[in-house]
Amino acid sequence: MARRGGRRRKIDLELWIMEMPEWKKRILHALARGEKLTARRAVEVAEGEVLYNAIYRWLRDLEAKGVIDSERIGFTRKRVWILKEEYRRPILEALEKLENPSQGHLT
Repeated sequence: MARRGGRRRKIDLELWIMEMPEWKKRILHALARGEKLTARRAVEVAEGEVLYNAIYRWLRDLEAKGVIDSERIGFTRKRVWILKEEYRRPILEALEKLENPSQGHLT
């Protein structure tokens, strides 16, 4: 995600999240809460709505965009994805605004 001025970035983030399917929002919400997810765990979070391959591809895409990082688990091929700290609070705020739209515009 390209960096822009503070307010502009927040609006883009909200639009980006609003256009996502529900399964992506659930995974993003788990990451924003600080949960470390493997692709298998992400399938559970998505409640089986989407296949493993699609979720893995989306997580790799987010990693390429610089939104999340991944770590290898021991000597296995498994990866754990973690949301970068700089995105955690803005994404949580955007998700909460989408869940409670009446509270988002009263500031």
